[in-house]
Amino acid sequence: VRVYYLAAAGVSWAWGGLLSRPLPGTHPLRWQWTLGMIGGSLCLLAAVPFVWGRLAIYTQIDSVFHQIGQATQQISRSHPDDQPHILVINAPTSQVPARLFYLIGSEGAVYLPDYVPLISDLWVNGYIDTDNPPDVILRDSPDTALMPVDAPSLETNNIQQADAIISVIMSGGAMQAVVTGERVSAQASSPPLAVFENGVILESGSLNLSGDQAVMILLWRIKQTVPSDVGIFVHLWCDDTLIAQADGAPLGRVYPFSQWQSGESWRDIRYLTLAAVPDPSCLAGQVGLYDPVSGERLLAAFSNGQRSDTVPILFNQD
Repeated sequence: VRVYYLAAAGVSWAWGGLLSRPLPGTHPLRWQWTLGMIGGSLCLLAAVPFVWGRLAIYTQIDSVFHQIGQATQQISRSHPDDQPHILVINAPTSQVPARLFYLIGSEGAVYLPDYVPLISDLWVNGYIDTDNPPDVILRDSPDTALMPVDAPSLETNNIQQADAIISVIMSGGAMQAVVTGERVSAQASSPPLAVFENGVILESGSLNLSGDQAVMILLWRIKQTVPSDVGIFVHLWCDDTLIAQADGAPLGRVYPFSQWQSGESWRDIRYLTLAAVPDPSCLAGQVGLYDPVSGERLLAAFSNGQRSDTVPILFNQD
């Protein structure tokens, strides 16, 4: 609001007039006009950093919400026969710059109105079909939030009712909205890739390149509840060099295995940002579970009878 009092075009002339008043009436009128015009121009020039910074913030928020729309559209198309429940985590509802953009305080702060539902925004921008619209809700997960989020807190039952999860993550220094989890209902027909000693099953895993990112897709399942939390390590190697990692709980680090219900199965999608895109022939991934307290890795059993604390994920070159 303060920009209207300090930098709006009409009000700037008023400020200029006030700045010219200290001149005695004996001074020529042209000096008063000159000083007033200089004061008004300075007010307008001072607003340039504010406008520029605010434009950059809105552009970034706009990009994130278009990515949310595209992801929602993708999920809806994969559920043509039902109404998918989509959980959007940490969509930006406000941003406060690290430095001051204007004369007083942090006028660069941007707040999106909470009276406009996300589903309405997606509909206006043509991302959802009105005949079979998805159920889309916003939730705040403070442990993984990149900025203040004005949304209800994430609860376990939100995830247990969801068919897919979209998370706002940081990639290459910018915010990005990506699908981090998809519920899987059909049971795998082939032998699992690995079965860990705590009962967690890794059905399959794949590794692909997408621009400057490596995308690892892990299909997890549990037969019975997991009594305690375990950490997941996801490492990307180029030959003998570790070039990226995306550790943490499944589904964008918001749904640890201890909260899963018996028989639950999810496709856990990890995004690993690469400083430089390497020769794909050198890429290989490694996945495993570990005790977050002791750091000790859990053993996994493979279908050939071998056991190891690391599951290799080969790069898909198709």
